[in-house]
Amino acid sequence: MNLENIINKTKKNFRKLAYAGVVGLIFIFVCMIPSVNAISNVHIDPLVITQLSHNKWVRVIVLLKDTSPINYDSRLSKEENYKIYLEKAKYFDIAENNVLKKLPHDRFKLDTKYHIINAFTGSITKRGLGILVNLPDVLSIEGEHAGQGHGGGGN
Repeated sequence: MNLENIINKTKKNFRKLAYAGVVGLIFIFVCMIPSVNAISNVHIDPLVITQLSHNKWVRVIVLLKDTSPINYDSRLSKEENYKIYLEKAKYFDIAENNVLKKLPHDRFKLDTKYHIINAFTGSITKRGLGILVNLPDVLSIEGEHAGQGHGGGGN
């Protein structure tokens, strides 16, 4: 075998090896995506993933778990339920702040904190999403769909 044949054979073997490596990495990555979501138990809107593949920042609505022992009661008066609402709003504010303080400003930009539900909106990066999915208080991360805006809740 001459040197040229050895070089050509080596190139072919290298291409096969590189192709197998790339296919293997893609397979591992695809298999890991569902398991990461299953481990975290956080629902991620597919729109968020799609938009983050094309944009650095994506607008999201982050819903947190409501583990508050405070509940409304239809048998109570409006005034009594309003007092419950105020207590629940304090609880939500604390829960939202606990999550927000774990998100660096270069990965999440807050738009609105809501008081009627345990949620907030803002813009997030891929790394910010990676942080959110691993926080135990996060229930769901929803994308902003056409015609839907962030507003109203008061900050």
